[in-house]
Amino acid sequence: MMRTVLLASFAYFSASNAAPSVAPRATAPGSISEQCTNVQINQGWLVGDCLTGDNDTRISSGTFLNNKISNEDGILTWKLDGHYGYYCYNCEIVNGGSLHCQCQPNFGQRKDTTLKLDEHIGVYSGHLLSNLKSAPIVPSSPSKYAFPDDKTYGIGGNATCPGVRGDNWCSSVAHRCSNTASTDFSEAVINNVAPISECYNPNVYFPDHLPFEDFKAVSTGAWEVTGYSDEACTKKLVTISPEELGQCKTMKSGEFVRGVTSRPLFNGDPN
Repeated sequence: MMRTVLLASFAYFSASNAAPSVAPRATAPGSISEQCTNVQINQGWLVGDCLTGDNDTRISSGTFLNNKISNEDGILTWKLDGHYGYYCYNCEIVNGGSLHCQCQPNFGQRKDTTLKLDEHIGVYSGHLLSNLKSAPIVPSSPSKYAFPDDKTYGIGGNATCPGVRGDNWCSSVAHRCSNTASTDFSEAVINNVAPISECYNPNVYFPDHLPFEDFKAVSTGAWEVTGYSDEACTKKLVTISPEELGQCKTMKSGEFVRGVTSRPLFNGDPN
């Protein structure tokens, strides 16, 4: 599938393109309702315009919620890789900083349920960051990249897997890699909106994986995508900066991108 393929958790640089330097985590995060305006859910992200602490200056920032919250029998609860969005509907922000949804229980009708987001998400110098996985690392300054309305990014290229299913079926799924506009998704075979902080092995049909001999990433936002030669993401092959989105990267002979990580370089929580 093309752009309609979405992953639940698709969880990747000269100095001039580097992410903002970071400082130790803030010890006293501000509350969402007190420090942010225009708070909303967009593509599974909690986004808002939040005070930086520099007079009345605000920045647009966000954190992805679908990998932090779960639907437990119709009740919203905190859980890593919880994917509440699969069975919760009509979700909205209420009281300036709580998530309200109608969630499907194991049996029966949907339940109204509300979760206070301040329990694990705070405002750190304008950045919406979560401490659910680990203590947040706060950027020392806002990103130079604009916070995108559309946070979708995609990966693609030329894949090869001779012998799998008796033929090289990968080449029928991923068989195009050319230099295009950074926002051209025509060659993307897997799309996502979430950061990938842990290794992801590209696949379209489980359980088979896609090893890319040519690799590219595209997006309307400033994403950094990294490809690795192993499925544990320990051997880095290529890192695609926002300025390189749309460019086809050819691996050395015998090398393939088998693992992927990604992170937003806009003011987005990398977890």
